[in-house]
Amino acid sequence: FGQVLGVIAAGRFDPLGAALGFAFTLFDLAFVVLLNDYGDREVDALKRRMFPEVGSPKTIPDRILEPRSVLQLGLGAGALALSVGLVAELFGARPGALPAAAACMALFVAYTLPPLRLNYRGGGELLEMLGVGFALPWFNAYLQSGRAAPDVLGWLPGFALLALASALASGLSDEHSDRLGGKRTFTTMFGPELAKAGTAASVWADWWGFKAEAF
Repeated sequence: FGQVLGVIAAGRFDPLGAALGFAFTLFDLAFVVLLNDYGDREVDALKRRMFPEVGSPKTIPDRILEPRSVLQLGLGAGALALSVGLVAELFGARPGALPAAAACMALFVAYTLPPLRLNYRGGGELLEMLGVGFALPWFNAYLQSGRAAPDVLGWLPGFALLALASALASGLSDEHSDRLGGKRTFTTMFGPELAKAGTAASVWADWWGFKAEAF
């Protein structure tokens, strides 16, 4: 989505910008997924004990990977993501790409790692909305176009609402284990019915915003 916005903003397609954006997205998502598995290993183990026969495989509790391997792979992916930002700044004519890449990754660090761990203290859904719905597509648009604030960024708030809907919905299946594990998610704080309503409201708000933007 961010790459498409970048092409629209620049009026042309930049292969290097696309390659850099793909590489950063790949490494950043690997960084997020692996370190989230590491940070959530105790709650994931609790959920596996509560529901031993159901649910998706849990990387550490189901012994797919050892905790140390997950941590090392996650940190390695993070280093590669930062290196993409450095390459974009030095060789791709994208000033500030390295600190921008670091800022994208810092949202996740605040989400699940000490000292903030907002996914446990409350507010994790908002960070997910900012990271997935705004920061990542914005960075891709910048890598593609070389423009930090093109007019097409007006499409991002709607995309961020979809990311918020996804974040709210994802907490529903983890309600019981998250509650016992001490995580303060929207679902554990306000209940599943309000989480469902918030998900639906975010999707509808995105739809009406799309109609207003398009027509």
